[in-house]
Parts: sequence; C-alpha cells; structure tokens
Amino acid sequence: MIRVETNLLTCVSVVLAVLAAPFARATIIVPTNQPTIQAAINAALPGEDIFVLAGTYPEGTINVTLPVQIYGPNVGVTPTQARATEARILGGFVLTSDNVTIQGLEIMEWAADPFSFRRAVSGPQALNGIDISYNWMHQPIAAGITVAVEMGDYNLGVRSSNLAIRSNLINDQVPGVGTGIFLYASDGAEVVGNMIVMATVTTANGDYGFPGIVLDGVHSAIVAKNDIDVGQSNPNNSSAAYGIGVQAGLDDIHDVRIANNRIRNCVSGVLSSSLGFAVRNLSISKNEIVARMFGVQFQAINVGTNAVSHDVVSINNNHFTAGNYCVGILGGSAPSRTMSDFVIRRNCFAATTGSTGVFGVVLSSNATIPTNGGVVDARFNYWDAANGPSTVGTGSGLRVGTRVDFRRWLETCPH
Repeated sequence: MIRVETNLLTCVSVVLAVLAAPFARATIIVPTNQPTIQAAINAALPGEDIFVLAGTYPEGTINVTLPVQIYGPNVGVTPTQARATEARILGGFVLTSDNVTIQGLEIMEWAADPFSFRRAVSGPQALNGIDISYNWMHQPIAAGITVAVEMGDYNLGVRSSNLAIRSNLINDQVPGVGTGIFLYASDGAEVVGNMIVMATVTTANGDYGFPGIVLDGVHSAIVAKNDIDVGQSNPNNSSAAYGIGVQAGLDDIHDVRIANNRIRNCVSGVLSSSLGFAVRNLSISKNEIVARMFGVQFQAINVGTNAVSHDVVSINNNHFTAGNYCVGILGGSAPSRTMSDFVIRRNCFAATTGSTGVFGVVLSSNATIPTNGGVVDARFNYWDAANGPSTVGTGSGLRVGTRVDFRRWLETCPH
C-alpha cells in the first residue's frame, strides 16, 4: 500500500512539473501540429493557446471565430527593442469572438474587405476582452484605405469592452490613406505604448495624411505612452494628419485620459470634435506635441440636437510647439453648443521655428462658454517668455486671445 501511494505521488509530481513548464498550456503549435494558423483555429477548443513558430504564413484573411490566444516569437518585445526571427503573416485577422489574444507576430500584406479597406486586425462587431500586443504591423498591399487595428461596432450601437492595444509597432502604410488605430463604441479601452509612424502624400495644398489614433464614442479609456509620427511636413488645414482624434460621432466620449504621448509631424496633435454627441471629462496631460499648425483643438460641430459640445476638459503639464496655436477652442455655427469648464494649467507654449503670430491659447468668437464667467482658465502656464503673453497680455511671449484668464503666468517652463 505504501508503494502504491509513493507511485501515485510521483505521478502527480510529474504532472504538476509538466503543467508548470514553458508553453505547457500550448495545445496547438503551428506548423508542427497544424500547417496554418487558420487550420489551428479551426481545430482548437475555446480558450486554447496557439503558438506560431518563426516562418512565413501566406494566409490571407484569418477568421478568429472562438476565444483563443495566438502567440508569435516576439511576445513581450516592445517597439524600441530588437525583435527575434518573425512569424510573418501575409494577410490579416478578422475577429468575431470575445476573449481573443494576438501577440508577438509580424503582420503584413493585409487582406482586403469587400470595400477594399485593408486591416491587419479588425473586429467588425462588438467584442469583449481583446488583447492585441507586441505585433509589428506594416506594408499592406497598396490598394484602398488601410487601418492597422480597427475594433468596434459602428453600425448597430452595441458596445465593446476591455480592448487592449499595447506595444505594437505600426509603420510602412500606404502614404496618405493609412490610420494606425481606430476604436469605436467601447468601454475600458487601453491604447498604450504603441509606436505609429505614418506617411503623407504631397498635394497642391501641401502634405495630406491620415491620423495616428482615433476614438469614437469611447468611454473610460487611457491613451498613453504612444510615440506617434504622422509624417506631415507642411501646414495644411484640410489634412486629417492629426496624432490623436477624439470624436463623439457614435456616442458621447467620456472619461478619456490622453497622457505621456509623444506626437510630432502633424497638423494637429490632438483633435477633439463633438459631432453628434458630447465630449465629457477629457484629460490631456504630460504630452509632448510638435505640430505644424495646432497643438490641440476643440471643435463644436453642430450635428444632431445635443446642446453640449465639451464639458470638463483639463489640459495640464503638456509641452506644445505649434505653428498657429497651441490650444484652440472653436465654436460652431448657430445654434451654438456649449464648451464648459476648461482648465489649462502648467503647460509650456512655444512656436515652431520661423512662426510669427502664434497663439498660446485662443477662443473663436462663436465659442459659447457658460462657465467661469464665459472665460477659459489658463493661469499658471509658460508663454515662451518670462513676462507672459502678448497682444491681450502685455508681455512678449506667444499671443493670447480674448476671454482667456492668463494671470498669473509662469516665468519658466515647469518641465
């Protein structure tokens, strides 16, 4: 009896050791167990792991129809680190299941949908628990509009939740028609640590490009520590080459934090538009933005019946360098939509080389500000001169518009 118990304990120990070994959860290895990623997904049970070995996989559209975790050789490798030999996917992933992870792959030659849009990873419906991280997404086939990662339902109004897009390298898209990341109607999104390098095309009016990151109808999201180069070399007010877009087109935007990003070579660093809904509780902090025209701009666009454009906006501890204005608050046509409770603190405002007449903070004449006596609170900022802003102010620094409370200002840049 004692010998039997000993043998039983030995067997249990062996089983536990196997389960604790690296890749112990792996049930399917490509191409060892299945020749392709699609074949592995088709053979998998919900919740299983799929490990993709280094090599090239010409798969076209890969349909992820059940919850699985798909891992390549570069799991955990951030955009600034050297990558190992790649599992190179020629095609793209279309997700129709919750709880999917895609990490550590190289994805290129993205497959086209019926509208000729090309995406590396897309989820055309409301999904929950999606993790897209540590991938290198680049070089789509040169046809149609491209988006590296596009998630969310923009037709039926059903919301996604818990989307994580982290530490991806996105570059080498088709110039002038590529977007890095686009999220629709989702709760609890994280867009963190990505490096996005876009490219523009030259037109008669200057460069023209597409944005780096766009949020539409997103609630409770963090966009942080991303490095975004939009590729814009010329001022072009009609270009969509902005670093981060916040647009309330499908639903309200609320409780969104944009922090610690580096944005450059753009028309606008951050563009926030109210479209048919409102932007509420938006925080923009500790970003470094170098813009050809506008550091951050807020637009009250009159679409729909909502009376509110923006409500409770904080712009703190950023470093703006711009060619037109660093912070612009722009009203819409009648009937006006309100833009309330803007607080602008401890920012550094500077002009791009050779720029003249640049504003630190400006309000358009039709911006309706119902709070704080109709004035925007922009105290305790550095206006690129120790004696404060010019025009309405008496200093020699960047200009300040009317209805902006700029006293006291900072005499040096705080960061």
